Amino acid sequence: MTTKRHASPGRTAAWWTAIIGVVLVSVLASTSGTYALWNSTAKPLAGGATITTATPAVTITGFNSAGGTYSTVGTVKTVPVTVKNTGDATLSTTAIVPTLASGTATAAGAFDVVRWGPVSATTECTASAQPASYTNGNYATVLKFSVASLAPGASAFYCVRTKLTTATSGSANIRLTATGTVSTNWKATATNTAAFVAQAGDTTAPAAPYEPWTPWTTNITGTTIGLGWSAATDNVGVTDYEIYRNGALVGTSGGATTYTDRYLRLGTTYTYTVRARDAAGNFSAMSPSVSGTTASWLDMNESYRINNIGSGLCISIDAFTNGSAIRQQPCGANGVDKQTWKFADTNTGNNSYSIMPRNGSPIGLDVNLDWNAARGMDDWNPVIGWSYGASTNQQWKVEQTTQGVYRIVSVLSGKCLDVPNASADANVALIQYTCNGTNAQNFTLTAVP
Repeated sequence: MTTKRHASPGRTAAWWTAIIGVVLVSVLASTSGTYALWNSTAKPLAGGATITTATPAVTITGFNSAGGTYSTVGTVKTVPVTVKNTGDATLSTTAIVPTLASGTATAAGAFDVVRWGPVSATTECTASAQPASYTNGNYATVLKFSVASLAPGASAFYCVRTKLTTATSGSANIRLTATGTVSTNWKATATNTAAFVAQAGDTTAPAAPYEPWTPWTTNITGTTIGLGWSAATDNVGVTDYEIYRNGALVGTSGGATTYTDRYLRLGTTYTYTVRARDAAGNFSAMSPSVSGTTASWLDMNESYRINNIGSGLCISIDAFTNGSAIRQQPCGANGVDKQTWKFADTNTGNNSYSIMPRNGSPIGLDVNLDWNAARGMDDWNPVIGWSYGASTNQQWKVEQTTQGVYRIVSVLSGKCLDVPNASADANVALIQYTCNGTNAQNFTLTAVP
């Protein structure tokens, strides 16, 4: 019997689709692991991770309270500025950028700005707060800063102090824009604006004390010069006077028309000028100058620093014990008491003084009698510290050589206190030497507090 074979019918497209689907389902079902579906709204984060549902948001508040009217130079306000993450994604950084939203750059530039923080709470931003570190300058530089990472709901607090420093009138609206960043191109912004109004419009300077009201000197001693002057005039009112000695500011009088310049050098001429200041910070021109010369005699109620003219160094004692060396040292290097001296009249009728530390130590300048057989009469004999016993090797004459310059002469030997070899080096021990008029033997005596 013959068996007839029939040809297989052709495979249709639908059939192949069904077969592939079954195979694919089988493969997926048998493979371990999890497959996350790609979401077109996912946002990239650092490290390649993604987040698909989050809303970045930020607020900045408080700076607006710094605004207002500043009517006089010196007006100050201190306010807290709060930057808060009000969204539900961590802000990796938040940049604060100031801009002049409206008004004039002149008005904005009239304010000095100080910023410090972050602080732990807004209560730390008080008028009396003294930050350990801060940023100071104009608004454009000081108010441009960044806040570190902020978690959702977290806040960062900063203190801002504004002060009107220039007498001007005008307004300036300064806007702070906070931009919180989650990642590139995924950000949120907020603004806070302070409206500053300066009304310190008094720009009229007071008149200077002038002829015939040139300042005058009074009550001159060896260490002080008193000054007086007639009051300056101003359209609003003079509040203070600045006093300049030899061109340098030395003090203010607080509105008084007298001033005493203290702790001056014996027998020295000083030149003074005065200028007035009003409440708006305007200054007058300088007054004509006046000169005064301190007396050349010692005031035994004062303490003095003794400087060698040649080296500029201060005369210092090593210790308050017998035999201690008397050296020249950098001023201030060996302690104030070891470089500050009192002169006391020996009451011997020879116009001499004992020279001892101001701290009450009985150790004074002494020509060492035990150096050699000459018993204090030779050149190069050391000068040391020794308990004062009223002997002539401890008595000294202070003689003016030129204006403000003195030599110190031993009553015993008639020789001068001397820096050997005119050395400019520190730690050099002093000696006595035949008086020769050189700067190794010339000293200035300046009163100190």
